[in-house]
Amino acid sequence: MTVRSRIAMAAGLLLAALGTAHADLPLGVLGEDPSPIEWFFIKPGFGYQRIWLRTFVAEDSERLTAHVIPEDLSGPAPSLGIGMKLWFISLGVTGRMAHLSGAAPEREATDIDLWSVDGELAFRAPLGPLEPYVLVGAGYSTFGGMGDVVDGMSSGLDMNGANVRGGLGFDYYLSRDLSLRLEGTSDVLFLARPGVSARDLAEPKEVGTLNEAEERLLEADGSSAGLGFGVGAGLGVHF
Repeated sequence: MTVRSRIAMAAGLLLAALGTAHADLPLGVLGEDPSPIEWFFIKPGFGYQRIWLRTFVAEDSERLTAHVIPEDLSGPAPSLGIGMKLWFISLGVTGRMAHLSGAAPEREATDIDLWSVDGELAFRAPLGPLEPYVLVGAGYSTFGGMGDVVDGMSSGLDMNGANVRGGLGFDYYLSRDLSLRLEGTSDVLFLARPGVSARDLAEPKEVGTLNEAEERLLEADGSSAGLGFGVGAGLGVHF
């Protein structure tokens, strides 16, 4: 038997073995081509988000945080999305709650919750079980737990605004009904904070320290544009 014949025989045996192994693997390992139309899907997920509140500095951006509200925040971010898919386009709504932590200069770390709701449009590339996608979206963001930032203030400190989002990700379909997801997103936050009334700020009213002077800045309105990045993974249930 020639060397060429032996190579051809070995290649044939290898292909036969691979075919047998492929047939023996369960469907969930191989994946399955998704349905081209999904009238409804639900996608719970969990990830990590980081926010810089004053990435793009405006004239009154310093008054947004007044060196009292942390400007660099990060933490875990669970999410839940619902929507529908029509061939290579999907439309949906995603809600996310990021539990963020950070510290302003010379202040103790504090926890703030960032709630956001976004409408999203994704352009998908159907490559069998694997579907990469590019998404764009926009929505509304608001911060919770702000009353703990300044000692003695229980209300009056609110910060919210619009956001725009872009991202990349992919879904891997274990079956037509179940998929795995990995995603990375970037957000631009257009934030505004109305001035806090003097009665809501901590006593004493006279400015005696640098921290008290910074807290007085909260009485003025503030606005800025911040930047956020997030990564997440999750499941998808498709109908």
